[in-house]
Amino acid sequence: MKYQLRFGGRQIEFSLPGKAKVLLPQKTKPFSNPEEAIRNMLAKPIGSPPFAELMLTRGKVAIIVNDETRVARTDIFLPLLVNELNRMGVRDQQIFAMISNGTHRAMTKKEIGKKVSAFALERIGVFNHHSKNKDMFYVGKTKKGTEVSYNRRVMEADKIILTGCILYHFFAGYGGGRKGLFPGVAAYESIEQNHLLSLDPRATFGKLKGNPVDDDIQEAVAFRKPDFLLNTILDENKRVVGVVAGEYRKAHEVGCGIVDQAFGSPLPEAADLVIASCGGYPKDINVFQAHKTMENAVRVTKKGGVAIIIAECRDGMGPSTFVNWLKRYDSSQEMKDRLLKKFEFGAHKAFFLSSLTEKADVYLVSSIPEKSLKGLFVKPAASIGEALKKAFEKLGPKPLTYLLPQGGLVFPWVEKERMV
Repeated sequence: MKYQLRFGGRQIEFSLPGKAKVLLPQKTKPFSNPEEAIRNMLAKPIGSPPFAELMLTRGKVAIIVNDETRVARTDIFLPLLVNELNRMGVRDQQIFAMISNGTHRAMTKKEIGKKVSAFALERIGVFNHHSKNKDMFYVGKTKKGTEVSYNRRVMEADKIILTGCILYHFFAGYGGGRKGLFPGVAAYESIEQNHLLSLDPRATFGKLKGNPVDDDIQEAVAFRKPDFLLNTILDENKRVVGVVAGEYRKAHEVGCGIVDQAFGSPLPEAADLVIASCGGYPKDINVFQAHKTMENAVRVTKKGGVAIIIAECRDGMGPSTFVNWLKRYDSSQEMKDRLLKKFEFGAHKAFFLSSLTEKADVYLVSSIPEKSLKGLFVKPAASIGEALKKAFEKLGPKPLTYLLPQGGLVFPWVEKERMV
């Protein structure tokens, strides 16, 4: 059987001796007119007055938008939001977009023009959030001890609109929603303190109730509640299949339900071999981001099995802390012990990645030179063919195989094992 998976901006093809079970999103119908769907949601939002009533202001309006690592189709809805604000009497000079980089790198002007929209660059101010900027706005301390500071420009705006895309998140439960504000435009130290909670086993995919990370995020966001939320749900081809808008908690909860229906994939048993693609660029921009797909793949891999991850990683490994921890420690337990003494952002991902490789062999097919991956827990493979050869040598010629073409989008789980 022949299959194709996305690798960066292209497809790679390979064959398997038997038929694999392909885990795809449920059949969804993209909106033929997403702009109309968005306008309808603005007029009849979830749990809040209409956009036109709620956003009237003489002050500044901050629109928080996704960074380079996440697709939301900002290019569709940002012009619409700005034009709607104009129609209400809010001028371009009052409006700005803030890119919710969190701790990620800043976007370039070219990237902003392509992804955020060229329109935005022409009409409104667009700013990168820098989490290590010293001029942050302190808002308070959560019950769990997170000292919360935000981007000052955002905090000084009269109105805050959160935008983004809802999908599964490997320790916050779901992405999108309130995460646009925290960690999106929060201070580096605030994000580190919150991410320490990710070591708790209750912090996991598809879980909000009782998730300590999300509980802390909710409290952090409540210090300066956003005025409105607009989130999309996208299919594997980045087409809009769902839109929610309104009160930032209620609208996000409805969106999470749509994600469960579209992308949840319960399975009767784990597989011997799982082959997963992140879904191409930008989801496979580096190993740090590709880790999300590794989590999804290994979750449904038998102990002692093999997971093959297809990720171009054109930006390399990711943050230096992430790489240094993978080089420095020999086991996940060593990392966890160290993190509990002093948390470091990026190191937590090294801990999670190392934990995965203790359950299964994780082969990474990427553009990173093999020598640069040696000693970093994952097993480098020069090609999908090489990775498959090694998998078959271990598992035999016809292992039970699952294929994840959208490893960062589809959420698979073994029915008897999913945490509730």
